[in-house]
Amino acid sequence: KPPLPIFGKPDYAKGYDIIIHDECAAGISDADTIAGVLEPHRKGVPGVNLHCAMHSYRSGDFRKPVKPGADNAKWFEYIGLQSTGHGPQQPIEIRFEKNVSYITKGVENWTTQREELYNNLQVLPNAKVVARGVQGNRKAVVAWTNDYNGTRVFSTSIGHNNVTVADPRYLNLVARGILWAVKREEMKVAKPKNESFDLDSKPKPKSAGGKKNAKNSVPRNAATGKKVTASSEESHKGNLAKHAVDGDPTTRDGQTPKGPHLADIGKSYKTRELIQSILIPNAIVAQGFDTYSFTLEDNSVHLGFVMLESADTISIRNAAGVAAELPVKQIKKREKIPTSSMPPGLVAGLTPEQLADLLAYLDTI
Repeated sequence: KPPLPIFGKPDYAKGYDIIIHDECAAGISDADTIAGVLEPHRKGVPGVNLHCAMHSYRSGDFRKPVKPGADNAKWFEYIGLQSTGHGPQQPIEIRFEKNVSYITKGVENWTTQREELYNNLQVLPNAKVVARGVQGNRKAVVAWTNDYNGTRVFSTSIGHNNVTVADPRYLNLVARGILWAVKREEMKVAKPKNESFDLDSKPKPKSAGGKKNAKNSVPRNAATGKKVTASSEESHKGNLAKHAVDGDPTTRDGQTPKGPHLADIGKSYKTRELIQSILIPNAIVAQGFDTYSFTLEDNSVHLGFVMLESADTISIRNAAGVAAELPVKQIKKREKIPTSSMPPGLVAGLTPEQLADLLAYLDTI
């Protein structure tokens, strides 16, 4: 429920040629607020929607296909597609189609780094597929256009991590989507001058500036270049510490995933965000790893984070890594648990220098 200044101000887009939505507003369900957000688009202002926008402004039983004209269909009718969830963060193969020639002109299929594949509960009639994504055995539309009562709308569900958003291929896709939406296809998409982004780059600690006996703001010693062995490592079982960060969720510690993968975590989060997550795990739970409680018709209770969700089943995994599929028709209560599955106090015994070493190690994987 972000307190955006546009809420309650239906004329917020006055003077703008286009509105780009990337807000995470899944908890905003008030009908008047949603109507105000959509008002400029109803009046003909084009829209571009990125990633989180797909799961915003939801109300009613949005986990079932909405009906045309229904109160809880307003945002989905604007976007042109209804999505209710996503799977784990893994690379996605982007495959373009030729339904909107300007947007796909000259683009080539590519594979992202770690990304979230949003499901498709339904693609609405006025939408045209621009690209589909493949992640393992899962497939979904990941880019599309929509005719919203004569107003052009472009959307893409990818764009969770910085390495995706900074990728020239992603920027080109979004730029072409913007120009298509405002009907300025004659304009060229130019790359920024004298700017670059290395997908493998990592932020460096602030320099001590050559001052005598001064230290870097984040000391790096024991963590860098040292062999790290998990206390639970059992080589005869294939339970190796390297699997925690090898990028393969099927081998992590020889077990199934129980939380966000650590590979490339130094690229995806700033140091202060990592510190907060370690010291106060309940402050912010990684997207896709919120714990839910499901009560079924037989009064059995199942806890876990949602891996995949469709109109018929919800696949969850609990803290022990055990997966379960719950039939939607048998779920009588669904409740989000406000606490993280990661317990607090895990680093209570570390010195400040040891905590800095841990952060330095996370930045290297």
